Amino acid sequence: MVDISLNFSLILQIINFLVLTVLLNYLVYKPLRKIISEREALFDSLKHEADTAKLMIEEGESTSAKQRDEVLVEGTGIIKRYTLEGRDKEQAIIAESHHETTLRITEARASLAAAVNEARRDLKSEAESLSRTLVEKILGRSLAS
Repeated sequence: MVDISLNFSLILQIINFLVLTVLLNYLVYKPLRKIISEREALFDSLKHEADTAKLMIEEGESTSAKQRDEVLVEGTGIIKRYTLEGRDKEQAIIAESHHETTLRITEARASLAAAVNEARRDLKSEAESLSRTLVEKILGRSLAS
């Protein structure tokens, strides 16, 4: 059988182990745990910043979509307004043109009627003169008026 005896070397080895554990804890494990916790904090802060940036991007996209829709609606309204204004101006121009044309036709008819009346008077006077001349030549004598 194996005989286990407690001697001085065993106690020294236990003390050596405890000292080594304490030294490793202060020299290696605590700084390593500190670095790991700092990195975790850094990763958490970076994740938080990334989430915040993602939210800001989503808000920006929704805002730009709303602005785009508002601009589209406003542009459509402007197009409709100018289309209606153009139609109104077109109707006004057509009405004015129709009025001017009617006036010019009326003036032309009046001028034509005056010219026809003047031509008739001239023709009547020339016809009377020509008839008188013809009658005088046929009768061979002058007609007294």
